[in-house]
Amino acid sequence: MNIFNLADLGYKIIVIDEKAINLFLNKVSLEEIKDFIRHKGKVYVLGKDAGEIKKYVEKSGGEIIDISKKEVLAEVTTIVRTKNHKFLDWAKTFGIDSKLVKSQVLYVKYTDASVITDLPAFFNMPYVKYVRKKDCYLRLIAHGMENCPHNCVYCYANYAYDVPTTVLINFKNKIKEDIQKPNIKEHIQRGYPINIGSITDPFSKVAVYFGLVEDFLSSVGDIRTLIVTKSTLFTNDYFVDLLKKFRNVKLTFTFTGLHQYEAGVPRRGYNFPSEEISKAISSGIDINVFYRPIIEGINDDLSDMRVIFSQMKEAGLTNVCFGFLRNNMRMEESLSKRFSSLFLDLTKGLTDKYMDDFYPLLNYRIRKSLEIHNILYHLDMNISACQPYIGKLRDLVETTYCSCRKERWEK
Repeated sequence: MNIFNLADLGYKIIVIDEKAINLFLNKVSLEEIKDFIRHKGKVYVLGKDAGEIKKYVEKSGGEIIDISKKEVLAEVTTIVRTKNHKFLDWAKTFGIDSKLVKSQVLYVKYTDASVITDLPAFFNMPYVKYVRKKDCYLRLIAHGMENCPHNCVYCYANYAYDVPTTVLINFKNKIKEDIQKPNIKEHIQRGYPINIGSITDPFSKVAVYFGLVEDFLSSVGDIRTLIVTKSTLFTNDYFVDLLKKFRNVKLTFTFTGLHQYEAGVPRRGYNFPSEEISKAISSGIDINVFYRPIIEGINDDLSDMRVIFSQMKEAGLTNVCFGFLRNNMRMEESLSKRFSSLFLDLTKGLTDKYMDDFYPLLNYRIRKSLEIHNILYHLDMNISACQPYIGKLRDLVETTYCSCRKERWEK
């Protein structure tokens, strides 16, 4: 079900892989393409033949761009982190400021690369070592996109503003292939859930428009699935009914109170969406909540957190996972160029290094972890932590299973 039209997504240019055209037309009607053009949008095709949409390419003032693009067959995680998805100078090709490519260009991509990544293998570690080093239990992650459209300025995961928002149009077929690969199949059989939403949001407007959640769920069936989102679009009646059909789907909703830094997140207002979350929980959807990233001096006030956690409890939530802002070279490369003063304000206290990331000082992390534990203890809510790097103190604040652990399905 589409609750948006193509023109509602806000892009000025759509670029479609030649091999993606038929799948694109399965999702998008010709009338919507016409409407997009009426709104001054341009359509381009990468390849030699635009097929059925050739006349719309020409009518929009777009082009058929014949480029030699060698497919990178690594997992999407590798493609994004190494910037191997930047095979074209998007800003120069379309005459756009490089800082605006992500928000103005939508790339509909056909991929032969894997869309599921086993994170320990990605980091070249056994799982036990990965958990210890990364302070994280997340294992299998799936991507139906290569660039998140939310534009959260504090993002430590996906920061490429000089490449388009990228939708993998054959995501459904790739998921079906990937879950049959021996290594992925073994992890699934051992109970590890597949996470969708680790570096892109499956309930962003673009993802909802292209039906990524429906495609994912129809492919994985009753495989354990964790959906992570900042968007409240999942509380739409259609999606509530959809999610209820899958007995092994669990959802984690991220709420930060950092609205000034999250311009692209679909939401109704700035307060905690108690009514929408309560409705989804009462319908039988298993929901945990993330309160992260915590940023010193911005969303870490004790009184404010007490109010927010109380609202979460009133909505029916019982499990809260928290985590701190972190910085790395990819975030620095993106954010410092676009918002230099803001970057300095947000990251000035991030000096403790763990793996490839920088965190706030240990004494701050310990103090805030204890404060959050005390608030949630008195609210009779469970607490877990996401990569806090607080050593043995984690045993105290890990009073329930975090959203990513397979044990959440076994309780």
